[in-house]
Amino acid sequence: MTARARSLCAGASLLACAGQAASLQAAQPALVSPPAVAVDVTVTHLVVQPDGSQSLSAPPTAFTLERRHTPSGWTTVMVYRRAPAGAIPTPLDGARIEYADGARGVKVYDQDGRLNPRLSLEGERGLAVPDGAAAWLDALVADPRHAEDRLLALRRRYGAPAGRIRGLHRFVAQNGDRTREVLADARTGVVTESSVTLDGELQERTRFEYQRRADGSLFRHTIRTEYAQEQPGQGRAIVTMAFDNLTVGSGR
Repeated sequence: MTARARSLCAGASLLACAGQAASLQAAQPALVSPPAVAVDVTVTHLVVQPDGSQSLSAPPTAFTLERRHTPSGWTTVMVYRRAPAGAIPTPLDGARIEYADGARGVKVYDQDGRLNPRLSLEGERGLAVPDGAAAWLDALVADPRHAEDRLLALRRRYGAPAGRIRGLHRFVAQNGDRTREVLADARTGVVTESSVTLDGELQERTRFEYQRRADGSLFRHTIRTEYAQEQPGQGRAIVTMAFDNLTVGSGR
């Protein structure tokens, strides 16, 4: 697989990030029912060596992630920005990726706007993305009116909290030798951390950071996931997704 194809697969998988993040907490009534949602996303990939030194494992990528309503239904669109002058270009500079709700394919367009049939994914290789704009927005913005709904959903999924850590509710799910631990704010019900251990060894940890908006809602502006490398002694891989310039409405 070429570097461009690998970058496409990594980038296209972000189309499903809202649904994956939302699965950790309650499905909630939408904050709004918008005709459009847009947010700027920057993704960085780091490798942390056992001695603590850090290095980029790939150039950062930046794109605008949008939900657009068309006569045929909702579409998710990722438009990659070109690298600034002097920076290392990324394989997806200027490319556009589109996914239509209900379809199982992902279309990729090159910088010149032409469909790239080699990189587009067809049929079952497509991605499952939450339909509509409301479910998509719920993964980014937590309505303060539905804190109890989020906590109840966590209880339904994981059972009663197994105590508290740093004032946060601690939920635990065991599946054989695999353990998932979720920490959630006791007042707002938002998930702040999720981790997976296997045979007692940490395999993955994701931390979520929020910004409070003027209406009291919480905007999930950073998702930072740390992975254990496959071979012992190879350090850790860290992927950070930063969200900015959230727009809700028809103005974008």
